[in-house]
Amino acid sequence: MTYSPNAPGFDGIVKVLDAGNTVQATINITATHLSDPVNNYLQDMRVAPLLNGGFVVVWTEVDKATSSTPANFYALFDNAGTLTKSTSALASVSGYAPQVVGLTGGGFATAVLNGSKVYVNAYSYVAGNYVHNTETTVGDSTNPAPNPGSDPDIGKLWFLGGLNLAALSDGSFVITGAVYDWVSSTYTPLGDFVFKLASDGTAANFASGVNYARVNWSQGQTNDTTLVTSFNGGFATLNQQASIDWEVTVFNNDGSLVTTDIQNVTVGGSGGGARTYTAARIFPASATIAATRYWGNPSGVGNASASFGMNGSNLVAMMLNDAGGFSTGTISPATGALIGSVVDSGITVPAVANTTTPPNPALVTPFYLPDGGGGYSLLYSASGTDSSGYIHSDLYQVGLTAIPLPDAPTGLSATPGNAQATISFTAGSDNGSPITNYQYSLDAGAHWTSFTPAATSSPVSITGLTNGTAYSVTLRAVNAGGGGAASAAVGVTPYTVPGAPTIGTATAGSGQASVAFTAPASNGGSAITGYTVTSNPGGLTGTGAASPITVTGLTSGTAYTFTVTATNAAGTGSASAASNSVTPKGAQTITFANPGAQNFGTTPTLTATATSGLAVAFTSATTGVCTVTSGGALTFVTAGNCTIHADQAGDGTYLAAPQVSQTFAVNAVVPGAPTIGTATAGSGQASVAFTAPASNGGSAITGYTVTSNPGGLTGTGATSPITVTGLTNGTAYTFTVTATNTAGTGSASAA
Repeated sequence: MTYSPNAPGFDGIVKVLDAGNTVQATINITATHLSDPVNNYLQDMRVAPLLNGGFVVVWTEVDKATSSTPANFYALFDNAGTLTKSTSALASVSGYAPQVVGLTGGGFATAVLNGSKVYVNAYSYVAGNYVHNTETTVGDSTNPAPNPGSDPDIGKLWFLGGLNLAALSDGSFVITGAVYDWVSSTYTPLGDFVFKLASDGTAANFASGVNYARVNWSQGQTNDTTLVTSFNGGFATLNQQASIDWEVTVFNNDGSLVTTDIQNVTVGGSGGGARTYTAARIFPASATIAATRYWGNPSGVGNASASFGMNGSNLVAMMLNDAGGFSTGTISPATGALIGSVVDSGITVPAVANTTTPPNPALVTPFYLPDGGGGYSLLYSASGTDSSGYIHSDLYQVGLTAIPLPDAPTGLSATPGNAQATISFTAGSDNGSPITNYQYSLDAGAHWTSFTPAATSSPVSITGLTNGTAYSVTLRAVNAGGGGAASAAVGVTPYTVPGAPTIGTATAGSGQASVAFTAPASNGGSAITGYTVTSNPGGLTGTGAASPITVTGLTSGTAYTFTVTATNAAGTGSASAASNSVTPKGAQTITFANPGAQNFGTTPTLTATATSGLAVAFTSATTGVCTVTSGGALTFVTAGNCTIHADQAGDGTYLAAPQVSQTFAVNAVVPGAPTIGTATAGSGQASVAFTAPASNGGSAITGYTVTSNPGGLTGTGATSPITVTGLTNGTAYTFTVTATNTAGTGSASAA
């Protein structure tokens, strides 16, 4: 562009280049496309590529006579630079420096600042044509801010300047600019804001419910610059603070901040509320960087001092510095973290052709153009004045060699810790640019997190993990070119010692105690391998895999409590609460000899002794055969096997003795003599009555025998009476009776 102080205005030149930077077409907007070339001159001009091919040019025309009454226009061209839509007015917009952006859904949008508000015109691409939507405005000192929500800092918005546009991947677009708060005919600088608009130019809310968000953390900057660029899924802003301090804020498309290891600064709101804004500072204050300033107004340079865009997968912010070079900051859009910054003083701005003055650095304008290979192609202008007072500007393009990214780390090994993991590795080559940090990813490279403070060698520690959760970790090195190749993944599951078990009940034994417990609520992220029970006093221990656990070697008569700890791969956790107190007792045994077979009808007394000297008590387990007193006196009920238990219940010194049992036979004997009753004579016979003997000898009586005297004639039967036959009539007889069981026949009754 060439400007004449005597004939105000610029020649607006658009050059169409091919991939090899060869000029394919030259378009002079001033010469061929002004709406009124006789009365107007060109003031500002912008160009934007379109999704459906070609590009749009927007410009401002100013009345030559008055140097006022600006009006804005646009024209459309195809990829070859051929006009496809002639000069058309941007609705009724009056103002300077129109901005334009091609939208990701097709179409384009323009924005012009006029006074306190921004006029927005959006054009949709419909059936090969661009159709204008309704003109809308953003910000106005006489109207409330659109969707102001409940932010106490904001009353009515007044735009100051620094207008920039970016198209978002969801089809909408954002406008950034410096904003004032208008209250009661006064205004207070609020700083830089971003506003979201739908593809048709109408307000579109962020997830917060309002259509704006603050983009800088330092409130009250009136001359700062806010550039905006977008990437798939979000957008980022670049703005300058306090003359030399640049910062980047990364957002998702919905306006939510990308959270990571970035700086948070709290400032007071003009409405009395406190606000916390989040940003990554490109060049933090330091002895090296503090001396680096950027060409332009020292108190806050304008749009002509920086550029902002994507270099592959990373954001890159570029500024011209007064050392004659470019300062570059690389930021991860996934985390918002600064991953590299470089001050390059290797570029010198040449003199402008046909001028007699040195190139004016105040007008140098860098544009960031990625070359597809990770390098930078810078398009910038410089101006100078010729001998007639005319100002000339030349356009330059400089290619900067891409900084090679570092190779991937290798040989990763992971050591788990408490909510963290230590990763050891072998560093890959830095390829000539020193490694400034490493980054890790827990989601196969979808997101990367930088180590803070920076880590430049092995090992590195990843904190903030969840114990017991399995992670797959990849690493990459970072140098001035950005993040390098990712390593192979290594698995790790962080863990810590288990929690404390819950104590149960301790039960005393002989020189020992059995202690019950339940497992801890947390195993620390690693399986529990064992438990340890410890006595107090003495510190005697017992171990096991589950409850209960027995502690031996205790002293009888001493009171003990017990605690339990759990152990896993990380070590031993804290102890449980103490158990109830128990006192172990001495053991005792019983000596009880088998008495051997006993005859029914006898009343022997059993004996047994305990090693404690305490009396032994007897009980019968077969009361149908025998009974016994606690002192040992036996009574036999019938023949059979008699089982007797010997017990000693213990006392305050001794535990109960193990029970001893003996079983022996009770042998049957012949029955006793029946009691004779009355004999009654008959013809050649007699009927003899009797009663059963007092003792059956321990075995059931199987029969009775009645014998006569004289003659020894007999009669048998199972019960009384029994008849004896074969007697001689007239002969006097007496009779006796005997009883028989399995042991034999007993003695006879009286006659």
